[in-house]
Amino acid sequence: MNTDASPSPALEPRATGTLTLSNGLRVGAAKRPHQIAIRIEDQSLSYSQLMERTDQVSAGGLGDFQLQSGQRVALALPNCLPYMELVAGFSAIGAPCAMIPPMASVEELVFILADCSPQLVVCHVSNEEVVRIAARGIVPHLLVVGRGGYDSYEDWLSRAHHPLALPEVLETDIFSIPYSSGATGKPKGIMLSHRSRILSAYVAAAEYRAFGPDTRMLVSTPIFHGAGFLNLLAPLWFGGEAIILPKFNIHRLLGLIEEHHINKAHMVPAHFSAYFNLSPKERQAFNVSSLQCLVSGTAPLSQEMKKRIVDAFGERVLNERYGSTEASLVTNLRPEDQLRKSACVGNPFATVEIEIRDTSGELVKPGEVGELWSRSPLMFSGYWNRPELQAQTIKNGWVTAGDMARRDDEGYLYLVDRKNDMIISGGENVYPREIEEVLLQHPQIEEVAVIGLPHAYWGEAVTAVIHLKPGATPAIDTLKSGLAALARWKHPKYWYFTSRLPRNSMGKILRRDLQALVQALERHE
Repeated sequence: MNTDASPSPALEPRATGTLTLSNGLRVGAAKRPHQIAIRIEDQSLSYSQLMERTDQVSAGGLGDFQLQSGQRVALALPNCLPYMELVAGFSAIGAPCAMIPPMASVEELVFILADCSPQLVVCHVSNEEVVRIAARGIVPHLLVVGRGGYDSYEDWLSRAHHPLALPEVLETDIFSIPYSSGATGKPKGIMLSHRSRILSAYVAAAEYRAFGPDTRMLVSTPIFHGAGFLNLLAPLWFGGEAIILPKFNIHRLLGLIEEHHINKAHMVPAHFSAYFNLSPKERQAFNVSSLQCLVSGTAPLSQEMKKRIVDAFGERVLNERYGSTEASLVTNLRPEDQLRKSACVGNPFATVEIEIRDTSGELVKPGEVGELWSRSPLMFSGYWNRPELQAQTIKNGWVTAGDMARRDDEGYLYLVDRKNDMIISGGENVYPREIEEVLLQHPQIEEVAVIGLPHAYWGEAVTAVIHLKPGATPAIDTLKSGLAALARWKHPKYWYFTSRLPRNSMGKILRRDLQALVQALERHE
């Protein structure tokens, strides 16, 4: 590494006028250099500091690591202050960042690192040991955030001064490759272009009627996810402030909203569940009146939860968006429709087209269930090293996440369930979400997941795995009586009660783990 500690002149960006991450941040920094851009706990960066450090990352990548356009850098980091400067700095020299779950095991890391073959991995002091083991023999260079000394990111950054011009980067170039957490098998790298993410920020700004210099955005979900990074990018692109929650804690989340007068936040259903698990006195201890826009995503909100959110935060606050890392933003249910449209995820975002098709690829009629497909300039550029998966997911420019859906006569979209989660019992298709929505209306149920378990006669037995509210006791007859509106073949045959449902880092229930979980639980029929 270069040891010259003398200051360097600012790097010269190529005047391409393209929608690239670092170019957009640079324009914003020129307008408001002293305004705070990012804040996390007691640390913060102004826009000028963010760009200075971004340029140092670019310079060090070119000078110390001799990164060439297209070569990858891997980030195995929790939510932290340097995340944006790393992604912006390396992508500015054409080196996309593979974003890896920081809690990944050695086995998962070995697979991901071998898959994307990075020249450098940046990890955190909290997962350094695991990353070092996994990276050995695969990755030539390693930097650590959160400590000094050998391989320290901050020490390297302070020495990364090279008066070099930036290479040309196109808006269609890949700037990041977030890796899935492996919920449906081996982790997959999802290639995202500068253009797709930046246009997603513009579309979100228009739909939510948010984002601008006065935005104070709470980033409450993991940044390594596509959605998490977009939540960090959007306020910065428009000159606002991003306040990062390092790790989810409902008291800390509410405290940040009050302390920084946050006016926009993204929360997932598990966050709202934690909020309503607080006593009324605990909730009232926090002033959250500054919130003007709440966006929920990643997993569907139950209609019962929507009612509670609207009652607690007001009628003009909640948006529920549907999308995926591959498709980006797809639909949004606006505040005025939250109680008017039950279990609905709204209409398409600007620039997004959607179609609902049957198994033969034909369009279905309003009210009929089919697989949801979408296309837009927001969608991903393909999977890294997974052509067979790409062929299944993208057809003639349309992309699917495998979700089953229907549309009503007004064109509003309703998610029925994941195609892979559908249960076939006695030859009938059963969609778990329909049953879950009914069960969640029961006053004793906190959360529920419906799955299919192997059955000699029915093929699959509809099974409910339930987490009861504190103090509640199992009452099967009462739960069964609440299902009278559903056809008998949709009623659960087996019932299990648990103290928690397994979730990933974004709050999604891990259905594949439920079959193993119920083996240790008492079965009720």
